[in-house]
Amino acid sequence: MPRSVASVIQNNFSKGLITEATGLNFPDNAVTEAYNTVFEKIGRVRRRLGIDVESGAETQAYEDSDGVLREFVWQSVANTGGFTFLVMQVGFDIQFYELTVDSALSAGVQPAAVDLRDFQAAGSTNINNVPASFAAGAGYLFVAHPNCDPILVRFNAEDNVFEVAKITLLIRDFEGVPDGLSTSTNPTTLTNEHSYNLRNQGWNKKVRCGAANNELGGNDQLSPSQDYPLDWNEL
Repeated sequence: MPRSVASVIQNNFSKGLITEATGLNFPDNAVTEAYNTVFEKIGRVRRRLGIDVESGAETQAYEDSDGVLREFVWQSVANTGGFTFLVMQVGFDIQFYELTVDSALSAGVQPAAVDLRDFQAAGSTNINNVPASFAAGAGYLFVAHPNCDPILVRFNAEDNVFEVAKITLLIRDFEGVPDGLSTSTNPTTLTNEHSYNLRNQGWNKKVRCGAANNELGGNDQLSPSQDYPLDWNEL
C-alpha cells in the first residue's frame, strides 16, 4: 500500500499563556486562554492548586479604604547575606517582614514602619492610594512616591533597628544663567548669577572670585558650600 505524506502539528504548551499575538503571528506551543493552570518549562500542564496561609501564620485585617498594597523584596540588606526583608506598602505605612525558611511570613514582622505622611511633599495629597516604588542598592532601600520626598532606609544589623532619612535631590544646570561675564573674566565681586554658574560646575563646591590666579585676596569673596547631610532617624 503506498504511503502518503501528511503534516502533524504538536503543541506542548511550553510557552504558556500568550494574549498579545494575532492569528497571523501566533507562536507555537502557546494558548490564548487558560484558567487555574500552571505551565511548566518542560511542556507539562497541571492544575493550579488552591492558596492557603502558612502553618502558624497570623492574618492582618485589611480594608480597601486603607489604601494600596505594594510589595518588594529587599535583598543584601546592609551589604550582608544575613538579612532579607519583604517590604510592603499598606496605604500610608511601609512595613518590614524578615524572610526566613523556618517560620511563617507573619512571624517575621518588624515593629518598625515608615509613615509616608512624615515625608509628604508640600501641597500633595492622596498618599495612601498611590503606590510607591522601591529599589535596593549598596545595602540601602530607596523609596520613591509621587507625593512624597525621596526616602532612604538602612538597617543597623548590630542594634537590630531601622533608620530612615529624606533625600535631597540636586539638579545640575548645564546651561547656566546670563551673568554678563566672559569665560576668562575673574570678577572681584561675586554676584548671585555668577555664583550660580560656578556652583553648577560641580557638587558641594566652594566658589571664589577675586585675583586673577584665583587665590583669595583682601577683598575677595568665598561663598559657603552647599551641603545636604542625611538626617537619620530611628524608626
